[in-house]
Amino acid sequence: MSNNFKEHKTYIKKAEFSYEDIVSYDFKAKLKGSEEIAVLIKGNSLISKTFENKRIGIRATGPLSCLLTYNPSTSDIAFRKIKGKLFFTEDIDISTEQIISKGNVDIDNDIVINGYLSSNSSMVNFNVIQNDIVNVLNHKADLFPSIKMWGEKIAYNDFSNLIVDNSNSSDSSSINAKLEVNFKSFEYQRLLLKRFKATGVYIDNAIKLDYFTADCFDGNISGKLVQKQNSYSSNIWVNSINIQTLFRHYNNWGQKLITSENISGQFKGLITLSFKTNPNDEIDKNSFQLKSDIQIVNGELKGVNQLEKLSKWIKPEELKVIKFDTLKNQISIRNKKIIIPFMDVKSNALSLSLYGVHTFTNNYEYNLKINFSNILKRKFLNSHGNDNMNSNNGYINLYFKIIGKDSNYNIQWINKKAFKEKIDKPETIEPDTLQIKPHKENNTYESATNPKGYKIEWDEFTDTLK
Repeated sequence: MSNNFKEHKTYIKKAEFSYEDIVSYDFKAKLKGSEEIAVLIKGNSLISKTFENKRIGIRATGPLSCLLTYNPSTSDIAFRKIKGKLFFTEDIDISTEQIISKGNVDIDNDIVINGYLSSNSSMVNFNVIQNDIVNVLNHKADLFPSIKMWGEKIAYNDFSNLIVDNSNSSDSSSINAKLEVNFKSFEYQRLLLKRFKATGVYIDNAIKLDYFTADCFDGNISGKLVQKQNSYSSNIWVNSINIQTLFRHYNNWGQKLITSENISGQFKGLITLSFKTNPNDEIDKNSFQLKSDIQIVNGELKGVNQLEKLSKWIKPEELKVIKFDTLKNQISIRNKKIIIPFMDVKSNALSLSLYGVHTFTNNYEYNLKINFSNILKRKFLNSHGNDNMNSNNGYINLYFKIIGKDSNYNIQWINKKAFKEKIDKPETIEPDTLQIKPHKENNTYESATNPKGYKIEWDEFTDTLK
């Protein structure tokens, strides 16, 4: 670059120059021309850029050469060529952790940044490439770098804080980027994902992952995700998740009705969810919404106390382990309430249909229909077997509801009309648990219509509730 000038009018031995608070120089320069001045700069540079959320940045120093032109009449500066090699070692303040960053910046019309981040929760290699930096500085091309991150582990909050603008500031300049992520371990809240891979963009202050995949709970998930500040939305395809492992990991979701000791099977299907987080990065339960179309295959229920009351009609050993081939439903969550639409459960011990709700405060109400004809057939004709799945077709059905809070519950016999009342709108159910006594020994049957007995109703052969 020094050969660009055979003659020059001015030689500057020492000077300083800055550009948009990003680049500063301690340099010497040659100048030539009058109407348009060509300037050749060589020296030590400092590149200091604070990114979107104002908490992180990069400060790199090293030799840098720059050829530019300056128009005195318009004060316009045009960059012609840039070349340099810079190094950085930085402590970055993210939340309560200090992240150590090391790396280098190579500039030769393109900018290539290679570096490493480490903290208690993350170990990250990164590569950032911005092509055609000269035209970017001349405002003839957009700043749209390609960012790759990979390594042993990363916490999502670190990943997000490195990229997302959480400042809610309207005057922060937006940097858009292409994203590619690949980690052996990826953690969000209490969810630990293995072999996490994702591609997407950061645009308009939002992370948009067009595709991600990861292993968890002995299965796999994949899908899409969008995060803008503290708002999240995602479509997730779930494949062969182990339900027992899932329940155990999340401490049975804080309830004792069905726990990891009671349920097993494989879970698959499509889940759509959205939520917001509070200032402590915790999920705001009021904002949490979920829709699903799921299946549970090769399932088992073991030791569910609410079903032991049926031992008068079904052998107790058959109720110890209830097996079912497949359960299908479209469960949803909104207003801090898990909504379970009507579904059939065909098992080795009995056939039943149910719907109901379960709140985040562990209040619940389930309406159940049991095919009594199969029970009678099994009891009096001895036609039973653990591998024999029952049918919902038959003449006689029993109807009742389970109302409870935590591990305390009442079972109430109801009639068919009461069972059908909210079958098409289970979300309107509000569990009435005021009369539930806080002792397990009070978990008893109660008749909803006849305290001295129950009237069996005779249905048509074709069940209209199917």
